[in-house]
Amino acid sequence: MKIMTDSPIRFPGLFGDWAITISSKAIDIGNGIYWYGILIALGMLLALWWCMRQRTKYGIREDDLIDGLLWGIPSAIVGARLYYVLFYLSEFKDHEGHFSWSKAIAIWDGGLAIYGGVIAVVPGIAGAVNAGRTVQCIGAKARIVRHGGQAAGAIS
Repeated sequence: MKIMTDSPIRFPGLFGDWAITISSKAIDIGNGIYWYGILIALGMLLALWWCMRQRTKYGIREDDLIDGLLWGIPSAIVGARLYYVLFYLSEFKDHEGHFSWSKAIAIWDGGLAIYGGVIAVVPGIAGAVNAGRTVQCIGAKARIVRHGGQAAGAIS
């Protein structure tokens, strides 16, 4: 899988026709930190901030919200990758036709599917609720996480 090295950004018709080209890597360390990842992380942080401000409306404690995040984010990443691998299985076979686990876990090479992330968050939040929290807050937690996710998506 080839990652773009330059990302042309164009604004046709906005103050003339101008474009800028920047590297898709913000910081060149190891595999690199990409601008897309920075924007997603920023969206998640702003969504967390917003959810923290809204939590009292739904009767959610700060610890419960953080627990939902700590279970939900890894669940979403694993679900997004699993969904991608299942639907693009041919990309993860070696030259002999055998499934390559090393290719399947290499998320830094790209390949996450939002549908898998959304599907996997449900068991992730349920795991946070079942980890010792009250079951009554799952509905409120789902509502606030949905709103926070919409905010993160709009920001990103």
